[in-house]
Amino acid sequence: MARKKMTTYMDEDLLRSAKILAAKRDGKIYEVFEDALRRYLEETGGAEASCEETDGNGTPERQPRPRIPLLSGGKDPTLGERFEEELYRS
Repeated sequence: MARKKMTTYMDEDLLRSAKILAAKRDGKIYEVFEDALRRYLEETGGAEASCEETDGNGTPERQPRPRIPLLSGGKDPTLGERFEEELYRS
C-alpha cells in the first residue's frame, strides 16, 4: 500500500504516548497512528463512508471548501475572548 506524507498538529502528551507505544512495539510511529485511525474508522463506520465518493480510480473526490465569511460587520476587539460563546450562539 502506498503511503502519503502528511503534517498535523496534536497534543504533546498524546504524541509522547504514541512514541512510547511505537518503541514498545519495536515499530514506527506512523504504524501506531495508522492502527489507531483504522480502528476508529471501523468503529464509527467511517471507512465505508470515506470510500463512497471516488473519482473512479479509488481516489476520493475533492469537495470544494465552503467559503463563508466567519464574521460579519465591523471588527470586534473582544471577540477573541468570547469566541466560544459566539460560536455556539444560534
